[in-house]
Amino acid sequence: MTGWELRIWRKSMLWSREKAA
Repeated sequence: MTGWELRIWRKSMLWSREKAA
């Protein structure tokens, strides 16, 4: 996994969490 991929994955997780909350 590349650095930018990890960044996007992390951002997506946080975004999904905020949307679900």
